[in-house]
Amino acid sequence: MSNTFQENMSRFAKSLREKQEELAERDRNLDTGPAKNFTLEGYELHLFEEWYADHVQKCPLRDTGAVGGAIGFTFTPTGIGVAVTVHCSCGSEKNITDYESW
Repeated sequence: MSNTFQENMSRFAKSLREKQEELAERDRNLDTGPAKNFTLEGYELHLFEEWYADHVQKCPLRDTGAVGGAIGFTFTPTGIGVAVTVHCSCGSEKNITDYESW
């Protein structure tokens, strides 16, 4: 005998609740660890300031963004140090990693 629509929906709802509970329990057990902070210091800061002073003069997007949102940084942790790249929305980028500090 075939199940009624209501029975099928009831089983489906129960299945969804069980899956939600399972996912919630998994999320509670995740250890995200401490937050990571990345900073520019010393030579990397110097390289950024040089790049920025030159770039801001010729960038077609220099007047965009209320708070300078065109400039971004990519920090790439490796086994021996953190590689740092500064990039602009116009496509220009520069590796400013201080490899001597590794």
